[in-house]
Amino acid sequence: MREYITKYLDDLEIEKNISVNTRQSYERDLNRLITYLIDFEVKKITEIQYTHLNEYILLLRKEGKANSTISRHLAAFRGFFRYLELMREIEYNPCKRINTPKKQVHMPSVMTLDEVELFLNQPDQSAKGLRDKAMLEVLYATGIRVSELINLTLTDVNIPLGYIRCQTHKKARIIPIGKTCSQSLKKYLTESRKFFVHKEIQVEELFLNYQGKKLTRQGFWKIVKAYALHAKIDKIITPHMLRHSFASHMVQNGADLNAVKEMMGHSDIASTQLYVNQKNHKIKEEYLKAHPRA
Repeated sequence: MREYITKYLDDLEIEKNISVNTRQSYERDLNRLITYLIDFEVKKITEIQYTHLNEYILLLRKEGKANSTISRHLAAFRGFFRYLELMREIEYNPCKRINTPKKQVHMPSVMTLDEVELFLNQPDQSAKGLRDKAMLEVLYATGIRVSELINLTLTDVNIPLGYIRCQTHKKARIIPIGKTCSQSLKKYLTESRKFFVHKEIQVEELFLNYQGKKLTRQGFWKIVKAYALHAKIDKIITPHMLRHSFASHMVQNGADLNAVKEMMGHSDIASTQLYVNQKNHKIKEEYLKAHPRA
């Protein structure tokens, strides 16, 4: 039966140009299935039934495999048996009745208001500190992604009207910025940015590095890591955590879910709904902790 796996993966490599890692992953999952089937004396590809696959999935669950891992196994199996069906090696596809497990939803890690305050107050008043302070304030004030932050241009910022314009490949969105963020941006633009500008390099991006070029994602990540270390916050602080914290704090304080969705640039309200679930989870935690009859 293993020869079919090799043929399938060879075809997949040619047709879909799959990566080496994907091929190895599929090969490992399919070979483990074949080993399992051989132990049950299933020796021909045509002898494989739905019950065999279902029992194998149950085994993976008993082993404590995550839903994401089981889904990966199923993706390999579905592709494999669909290939055998197309090649007319089998008449019955045993995968058709297998359901994909629901994706496990993990609550995003967020910072408390006190942690945000401590973290955002780490930059000093140097040119670099003013730049970093402005970047961190924008990230927390708007919830935009790091890629969107580093691609902001000078014309994307309107301090008098209090908003930034965030342009993605899909569409532009206008996001309000508060008083604190506006002040940090104004201070950076009037006092700090000139120290990063090189006359010979024409750059429209808002935030620059010491070479006078657009700041990179890696460069910004290092900045966040350094301030997190200095703040001694007992959490692994990442740029994306500031985005999650923005959304979580907005929802906790009663912001309209659709408004948060638009500011975050989510295509589906379900992504934003996660922060409501997080709020409800927090309320339940507090109830269980405080109620005398909980």
